[in-house]
Amino acid sequence: MNSLDNLLIDIGRIGMGCIFLFSILLDIKARAQIFELMQQKNVPQPWLFYIGALCWKAITSIAIIFNVYIFWAAILLAIYIFIANHIFNNFWRAPKDQQGHIIASYLIHLAVCFGLLVISGISVHRFYFL
Repeated sequence: MNSLDNLLIDIGRIGMGCIFLFSILLDIKARAQIFELMQQKNVPQPWLFYIGALCWKAITSIAIIFNVYIFWAAILLAIYIFIANHIFNNFWRAPKDQQGHIIASYLIHLAVCFGLLVISGISVHRFYFL
């Protein structure tokens, strides 16, 4: 890889990590709506899942930004997004009038999961596995 490739990879990695850190602030601001949604989806122990999700996203996004255990951080963040996406964006159970918006959100989150897997794969290629 040349230096431009490395620069673009680093910009993408840092940008994705910053977006997830920013999403933590949005999650804190929208706490009431998140708990209402968790209640609708019958999520047990909502406070435990809420705090766990905030910590999970914070730790993994900071690791991605600072290039620390990036392989595992990207994999763990992709797993979190995949699970949360299936719980909260289950378009197959939504009313017909809401399915279009929910399926678009579902596909966007799925694309983010695949992007995190790309970051993980690139980190192995660049020897950032540990």
